[in-house]
Amino acid sequence: MKKVLFLMFLLLLMGLGAASVKAQVRIGGNTPPNPAAALDLNAAEGSTAGTKGLALPRVTLGSNTATLDGTTANITGMLVYNTSGSLSTGVYYWDGANWDRAAGSPAGLVDTSMLSPIPVNSFLFYTSSGWHSAGYAILFNAPVVAASLGTAVSPSFDVTNCITPVTIFPWGISPASGTESAYNFSWWYNTGLHQVILENHSASSLSLGFYVYCFVLR
Repeated sequence: MKKVLFLMFLLLLMGLGAASVKAQVRIGGNTPPNPAAALDLNAAEGSTAGTKGLALPRVTLGSNTATLDGTTANITGMLVYNTSGSLSTGVYYWDGANWDRAAGSPAGLVDTSMLSPIPVNSFLFYTSSGWHSAGYAILFNAPVVAASLGTAVSPSFDVTNCITPVTIFPWGISPASGTESAYNFSWWYNTGLHQVILENHSASSLSLGFYVYCFVLR
């Protein structure tokens, strides 16, 4: 009798060992889990048309580098659903350094919730506080006129809201007086005063337009 009990106990241990080696679990239904899955969730037996979903842990992310409990390091690939905090609501995954929101576009590149409010002639711009729309702001667009052998200065530009360096395109050179067919001049940007400086080395006065812009958050 003792031998029989020992054999039954041995068989039980062998069965438990085999189950642990298999390392696959199915929740819902009675059929074996899919061989490609470590965890197979399927509440509808023998059907791919389930009626229940997976509810991810609901968390509050204070920043895109926050840990869930304030101390324990996040695991790369971890999935959560953010309900509040400094980040917008949605599914996020930890990429090893930051929380990234799962994209909503078919191409998997753009968060489609940002598309509808973007103004015309704008683009998406990512900062530490999340996605923003940005567009260009014209700071100056007018001629600067310099007298013969003289120097002219444009008005100062307000660059307070610029998130990119100022870009300047000269345009429309023309004589302000005289009939000069060739001009000798130079211009530069004063980064301290935010002005365009035009130096005219010609015998006649000249007019040179400047188109100045930068990008700002909308």
